[in-house]
Amino acid sequence: MLDIIRTDGLLERVLSEIDSCFGKTSLDLDFSKVCNVPLLTSIYMEELRLRAALTMTRQALADDFRIGNWVFEKDVSMFATPWLGGQDADFWNGGRDEEHPATGFWAERFLEYPDDPYSGPIRTHRQTLPTSKKGQSSPAARVGEKNSPKTSDDDKLAKVVTAGMQGHYFPYGSGVKICPGRFLAKQEMMVGTALILRVLEIELADPVATKRIGPDMSRFPTGTLQPNATVPCRIRRRNID
Repeated sequence: MLDIIRTDGLLERVLSEIDSCFGKTSLDLDFSKVCNVPLLTSIYMEELRLRAALTMTRQALADDFRIGNWVFEKDVSMFATPWLGGQDADFWNGGRDEEHPATGFWAERFLEYPDDPYSGPIRTHRQTLPTSKKGQSSPAARVGEKNSPKTSDDDKLAKVVTAGMQGHYFPYGSGVKICPGRFLAKQEMMVGTALILRVLEIELADPVATKRIGPDMSRFPTGTLQPNATVPCRIRRRNID
């Protein structure tokens, strides 16, 4: 919610997207629908990429178990955290002009837009755009520019990308020991966010200072990285049915 509120223009897009997920009253929410809308799903995945700093433990089941150039003996414990893979600047796409580095929040990181070749989470998804003989970008090269910044109409056409990120994105662990409660956790986070933003109007007391708030690394790598400072704000109920 903090990243949604403090990112310019994002709250309005999220509210527009989730509006169709509600029924006759402000609390009549279609859980399945809200958990599959593209923009909020991308935000959910992006928060896990940035904030999930838990440690997963595995043991080698055989001698000479290899991971790259490393060799492990049987029963030796190995530790991994998804947070490190989530910070890999060589893997994660940063947008047209690298304006969205892997160390920062980008609501659209896990979305591919049909007319934007610079969208999508993985750096290798980007295509080299053609140029004219004079070295200027051709009309085809400029096709993605009209979507910057993105709008609610653009979000309706976006596709959530979940494949191709093995080794860089595993916020719930992996393999046969992957978290069995991950689907409930996703529903709790997305439904809770949608309901709070729908019912409550949250105004940041100091928007400029709030944008400088980062993760509390003192909790690394034992769980979710909470903000490293308090966030003063004003909250009131929206005037809705």
